[in-house]
Amino acid sequence: MFKKIKDKKYFVAALVLVLAVAVAAVASAVTAKYVGQKDVKATIGLKADLAESITVYEHVANRQTDGSYELDSSAITEEGQTYMLMPGVDIYKDPTVRVTGYTGLPAYLFVVTEVSEYGTVLGFNMADGWQSLSGHGGVWYKELTSADIPGEDETYKDYPVLETLADGYQINVSETLPRGSKYTFAFKAYIGQKTVDYNTPAKVFEALTAGD
Repeated sequence: MFKKIKDKKYFVAALVLVLAVAVAAVASAVTAKYVGQKDVKATIGLKADLAESITVYEHVANRQTDGSYELDSSAITEEGQTYMLMPGVDIYKDPTVRVTGYTGLPAYLFVVTEVSEYGTVLGFNMADGWQSLSGHGGVWYKELTSADIPGEDETYKDYPVLETLADGYQINVSETLPRGSKYTFAFKAYIGQKTVDYNTPAKVFEALTAGD
């Protein structure tokens, strides 16, 4: 979905990750389904003068015999995954925003976190470099500059969303995770050009999400 603003500039937005958590009917496990939504590609102006696309991916998580998960460093997915969660057993989860073909025009990259029961039964920290957007709960941003242009041997730059915690995991699962409950855990990502009129993160984000 693209929103036109002044001076014939365009914004591009992409849904990133959606995690719906529902309690399983067996044992004390919890089923967590990560529903991935592929990127929305856009032409910025006439010739993609901001970026070619943004996508989200994560490494494939394989369940071990003890019920924990390991990430496969050689396999990625944009389609989402299903986790069987157990109270007190933290999980590996590495959502990453990939910006392809960024040209260096001043821009902001945003991640919106939508987490029910955040800090109560599920918890995480944002990776380094993300700043909280004042006045917009759950919204984080990076300012992109010429330093984010892919190098000579690159076509894209990756931006991890979640911090790897001290125990090596990205998402904490509380020991009090109850059965009979349902939670949501979602990420959305947006990229928007910084212009004379839209010259702050808040203005760009509000233009991107107007009408959502």
